[in-house]
Amino acid sequence: MKHQLDAFEERQEQAAKYRTELEWLMNELEDIPEFDPLKHRIAFRADIFERLVESGTIHPDGRIVYKLSTGIEWECYLENKLAYKLKVKRPRRKRSKAK
Repeated sequence: MKHQLDAFEERQEQAAKYRTELEWLMNELEDIPEFDPLKHRIAFRADIFERLVESGTIHPDGRIVYKLSTGIEWECYLENKLAYKLKVKRPRRKRSKAK
């Protein structure tokens, strides 16, 4: 019974820590305007990244697994980053008329 009670109290402490982190994150995200990643860029928030990401593991297949301070593991692939690159408008070339 004592062992179960200790485990329960530990889970309660962990839940309180996760709740605090989540509340902090939600407050920080409220300050970030909505954006379309294909049209807009926003500044990288190193403070959010450093507080939330405890570790990251890069695998040979291009997969990155982040361990977050909220107890979550998040997985992404390197090729996904291309979806967030802005399209670059290039000047049109003048066509020369052939005679």
